[in-house]
Amino acid sequence: MHDAERLTRDFIPEVSAGPFRIAPERMDELLKDVFNGTPWEVEFLPIKANCHADPKTSHITVSFAALLSLWATAHAGLLICNQAAQAMRAKQTELDPETNPSVARALELVRAAQGLIREKSTPWREDLPMPNPTPPIGSHDWAVNNLFLGAVGWILLHEIAHINLNHEEVTSDSITQRQEHEADRWASNWIFDKLQDEPTRAFRIFATATALTWIGLVDDIRRGSTTHPHASERLGKCFSLFGGDAESAGLEFATYLVKVFFTPSIKLPDAETPEDALRDALISYSQKPR
Repeated sequence: MHDAERLTRDFIPEVSAGPFRIAPERMDELLKDVFNGTPWEVEFLPIKANCHADPKTSHITVSFAALLSLWATAHAGLLICNQAAQAMRAKQTELDPETNPSVARALELVRAAQGLIREKSTPWREDLPMPNPTPPIGSHDWAVNNLFLGAVGWILLHEIAHINLNHEEVTSDSITQRQEHEADRWASNWIFDKLQDEPTRAFRIFATATALTWIGLVDDIRRGSTTHPHASERLGKCFSLFGGDAESAGLEFATYLVKVFFTPSIKLPDAETPEDALRDALISYSQKPR
């Protein structure tokens, strides 16, 4: 058994419930109107880091390597965002991993996630944080899991969308790219359309950005794909669906993710609002060589 399976198999019940957890106000609607009363099967496999839906069979597969690399991405993202928020309020201009142990640890977790995306059997270093499926409520591990499961919820809703929208499994690259954008839009609309509470919206923005950050790591490792739009384009289109306050902490945290994960330096944003900062970060990300 690879480390990815060993360290994430106890999360299976909560991961399977992810589409319900991320938008509990639509739980009954998801069960009745999308699943027709019975949730579709999610199978967990020791294959390369990936999530996949088969529209013909309503069958979804999730790899353990995807789960562990996504958990590492969420953990790194939470560390980075906490440190960046503190630095911004202290009027600092950048994060320095040489002097900030939390940022250095976050970058180690990013490298661990990248390793699992390259090779599903990559061992998990013993000096790295270990996933804890049952942490005390309110603890750091609990916050990491909450973000991880929120990101999982969006990713699974994306896969559910492929089935619900009757997408074609084998088709042209242009149609596949269109279908990916449609699934992103469906998943994002699902969790934002009926939401009025701004703190909850901020968390869901952060979770969606975390999911797409993981997709961006996959893009970087696998050199993108002609069948899937690049993560920068996907995050940009989802950005237009977030809604809410231009000063949202979710937009602020999404900006930190994009800057630290995908731009050459770790300079902190300089913009009037988090909305402006995220827009600027996405422009820089989209111009990065692929």
